[in-house]
Amino acid sequence: MKKNSIIIALFVILFLCFTNIVFGMGSRPKPPGQAEIGYGSSQNYICNNYKKGFTGNWIEEQTGGDGSNAWYFVPSALKNGNKAPVVVFLHGQFMISWQIYDSYIQHLLKQGIIVIFPQFNKTMLGLLGDNNQYDFMDRAINSTNEALSMIKNEYGDIVDLNDFVISAHSVGGILALCWTASGGIPPQAIVLNNGCVDNTASPDFVKIISLDYKNMASANTCPIFILWGDSDTIAFEKQQADIYYYCSNASSKAVYTAHSQKNGLSKLSADHMASSCNQGFFPDWIMQIAGGSGKVNTLDYRYYWNGIDAAIAGETELYFDMGYWSNSAEVTQITKGLPNIDVFSYLPEN
Repeated sequence: MKKNSIIIALFVILFLCFTNIVFGMGSRPKPPGQAEIGYGSSQNYICNNYKKGFTGNWIEEQTGGDGSNAWYFVPSALKNGNKAPVVVFLHGQFMISWQIYDSYIQHLLKQGIIVIFPQFNKTMLGLLGDNNQYDFMDRAINSTNEALSMIKNEYGDIVDLNDFVISAHSVGGILALCWTASGGIPPQAIVLNNGCVDNTASPDFVKIISLDYKNMASANTCPIFILWGDSDTIAFEKQQADIYYYCSNASSKAVYTAHSQKNGLSKLSADHMASSCNQGFFPDWIMQIAGGSGKVNTLDYRYYWNGIDAAIAGETELYFDMGYWSNSAEVTQITKGLPNIDVFSYLPEN
């Protein structure tokens, strides 16, 4: 009886070892973290503290208000000594909380960069009838200007408007493209993170009045960086080609594609929400409906954060080092261009 038990135990151990090898059920390979040097890294961190302000009152700050407010963040040390660049971050549809992008914002603040986060969507029941992107645009520009005025009143002349950059996610992308034509402060660069310009992806109950970005985008004369992922089912590939085409007067423009990858039971998903950092209490299955999970990983450090750092530094080309998994497998590299569309010869259907 004892001999049989030993044989069974050995069989179970051998079976577990076999399944670990074949199916990768041992330790999950870990993707690389933040690089130590270069864009997207911690190399240029100069502080850990910041002060946060809000253009409305306390109640509005807790509820989000009527979409006319903005949060602003001033680091304890400024990148250029007495002055600092400013990044205006334009959020995705309904994603009115800056905490969704917290790690992205913290990355900028640690480098001594001022951040303004306009909250251009209404909240609560106001969301249901808040469907006019021209209203979004006016709110974002007005609240940004108000935030700049408040920063000057509180801290002095610390904002370097010669180093004014717009970073945008999802529907924030169409606002970024129309910012200059709508009377906003002209940016020195625009970085689009999965920019969405086609409202057919919006829920049926939201009938969007869309900004005319096809005509307004030509007002941009700065470098434009279009960052996209091949698993994005909301800001799909054709939209990125359209953006590239209609930014006809940009001093430079480039589109880049991140690629989803599986490694054993681990994966990196280059989906619509890849640039977001925090999904709060929402489970993954709900987040997938919104386009993907919001977690900080290699795509943040080495793709999206790399892009914004390079844009602030005045680069016109982006280069990426995606690193290696813990099992020495190479992370799929970022490619310039789109998988199925040649942006150089592309012509929109209409």
